[in-house]
Amino acid sequence: MVESLSKLASVVVDIDGRRLDVTTLSSEGQTLDSYTLLKD
Repeated sequence: MVESLSKLASVVVDIDGRRLDVTTLSSEGQTLDSYTLLKD
């Protein structure tokens, strides 16, 4: 399924050693999505 949204948003990337945290924020500051990647 494909969905297209026309909304302004920002992506915040935080790197700490082998951990990568990504958060997508709406223009109002609400968290829309977030995920973490860990490297072994």
